[in-house]
Amino acid sequence: MGEEKKLTGYPSIDKPWLKYYTMDDIESIDPNCSTLEFLRECNQYKLQNVAFDYFGRKNTYGDLFENIDKVARALNAFGVKQGDVVSVCPLNTPEFVYLLYAINKVGAVSNWIGLTSPVSDLHEQLTSTGSRVVFTVSLAYEQIEKAAEGSKVEKIITVPIEQSMSLLMKIVLTCKNKRVNRGGIRWVDFIKSSKHNRETINIQPSDTALIEYTGGSTGVPKGVMLSNKAMNSYYVNFLGVNYNGITNYKEGEKFLAGVPLFLAFGASTCCHGALCHSLELILAPDPNPEPGVRLVLKEKVNHIIAGRL
Repeated sequence: MGEEKKLTGYPSIDKPWLKYYTMDDIESIDPNCSTLEFLRECNQYKLQNVAFDYFGRKNTYGDLFENIDKVARALNAFGVKQGDVVSVCPLNTPEFVYLLYAINKVGAVSNWIGLTSPVSDLHEQLTSTGSRVVFTVSLAYEQIEKAAEGSKVEKIITVPIEQSMSLLMKIVLTCKNKRVNRGGIRWVDFIKSSKHNRETINIQPSDTALIEYTGGSTGVPKGVMLSNKAMNSYYVNFLGVNYNGITNYKEGEKFLAGVPLFLAFGASTCCHGALCHSLELILAPDPNPEPGVRLVLKEKVNHIIAGRL
């Protein structure tokens, strides 16, 4: 009999989570392509399936890819090139899902900055990455404008949370909040700049796809570079757990996307991983518990992945 392995007490060494995986899962190879290419590969025959629901407005996977291409062409028109870093301060709305993949398509790196971060942290995250273009939810425009002072930022594009809502909901929300766009380039004007572009970008699996930031609980938040391969690995990991009966994902089931995209957990697991499993995202721009509960009951959500306090 072989000597039983002694536990060290360090999860990174003992890896207790491996008990949920078979050897086939552990030895599996991560998809060797960009995040967008893998998303297309997973859904190439499911274009009529619903990709996400945003306050009752549904988009199919076909719609998703069409909008990603449109946003990518607009990025090209704005001068975004391969290797550039584009900063994004999001809430979970359709526009920011498009941006996640459109930035990847043009070979740029998306730098996801937190809506709740102090201006000093945002300034450091904009300057250290050399971002020239920033996309922000309209609610955070003034904060981003202050953070951009003294940086290389040239263009700030604002995205209202009601952009993809129904006309009725847009009117109600506008009257309720009585907010006026105080500056920046409007999303609709950004999209109008979209032009035909045939350029094909060669993206390597090892290339950085996005930058996410640590919580900063022990110091200044640090940018963590996630490669295309790393992003795609989340799909493989959850596929193994699914086969072993832990999650039981089934194509077309509803998945609450409530973790903000500016958190690595939100972008990788609650967006990319779920879409690659051909689930229907229920996009929740408000990450607070009460609106999430209402969405769960209203939409009859099948799956929720969330952080724990």
